[in-house]
Amino acid sequence: MLKNFKHNFISQAQSLSVADAFSLSRLALLLPLLAALPDNPKLALAWYGIMLWTDYLDGFIAKRHHAQSPYGNYLDPASDIIIHGNILLYLIRAHWLPTWLGIIFFIRFLVLILSSWKHTVGRNSTEVFNLSHQKNSLRSSILGKLSFLIIAFTIAATLSINNPKIIHMMALTSSFLLLISLLDYCIFQWKNK
Repeated sequence: MLKNFKHNFISQAQSLSVADAFSLSRLALLLPLLAALPDNPKLALAWYGIMLWTDYLDGFIAKRHHAQSPYGNYLDPASDIIIHGNILLYLIRAHWLPTWLGIIFFIRFLVLILSSWKHTVGRNSTEVFNLSHQKNSLRSSILGKLSFLIIAFTIAATLSINNPKIIHMMALTSSFLLLISLLDYCIFQWKNK
């Protein structure tokens, strides 16, 4: 069993694409961003801009060069959730954003994670590790992408301007889109049981 796991690990690692490398680089860029946040929000904004650029590049490269990988189906959305979740958590703890935005964000993505986990239950470790045989349950929708875009703008505005009214309106818009996106996702999952 260990030999089979080792073989699958090596073959899957070799199948990482350039787009997957951009997703991984985003995770690495999270540390300098979080380190810059307390003292230098403008530098954190620059790091965030680089992270958003790599997010765009990984999707562009994967689609343009038909380089989508089984890892990318999970790695890209997982990176987005980890990155934005950490940034939102920091901004909420620093009282720069309202707590309810974080609660809605985490509920939305907890549902996605639990839904994805549901598709792996009952599989042996080799099947779970071999992502190329799994159904990607992290459904991407226009609403989901739009809500992430508004969250990105909310984070950027929080780091760059000091206008609580604008930030509050953006947080309300983000929350509304996250809730609508969550509802859309739940309806999709219910219809496709």
